[in-house]
Amino acid sequence: WLLAVGVCCLLAGWCYTGGRHPYGYTGLGELFVFVFFGLVAVLGTQFVLCGTVTATGVLGAVQAGLLSCVLLMVNNLRDVDSDRVHGKRTLAVRLGERRARILAVAGIHASGEQGSGSSGGWACALPSPPDTLTWAMAAYGVVCLAIAALTIRALLRRDHARALPLVGLSLLVCAAGYAGLAAI
Repeated sequence: WLLAVGVCCLLAGWCYTGGRHPYGYTGLGELFVFVFFGLVAVLGTQFVLCGTVTATGVLGAVQAGLLSCVLLMVNNLRDVDSDRVHGKRTLAVRLGERRARILAVAGIHASGEQGSGSSGGWACALPSPPDTLTWAMAAYGVVCLAIAALTIRALLRRDHARALPLVGLSLLVCAAGYAGLAAI
């Protein structure tokens, strides 16, 4: 079954821009990115490593999926005018720039809310945290919220050149947090 999931991931990646009707150009890119970069990636990893899926794993998967969608949305916002001219009907084109920007900010807010104070995404069994771990988790939450605030600020100012790397940084910080918790 794991091999079948891998094949589905490869097909989804290819069909994003390949084939006769690439779903990335029909407004479905964010949906598939949420499923494959969030739910499948995080929960699949948790299941392979732990043999189970937990509620914190689901929260981590949703957070990673939302951040991945925001990354795609910011990229599509940057290209919204040229995509419209070339017939690419991305979600940003379909919604229009204003509504797409509002959706991206909402995604950052939603993922930031889950990230701060969370016990993480795919830890199998988290022991009672010592003081050092508590402070590390608090610092992690502050970093997540700071990056989210900077990203929202850049989006509201239509500064896509700054917003795009900040969303990528959010994904890296998210992954580092999950890896740190898994190591515990």
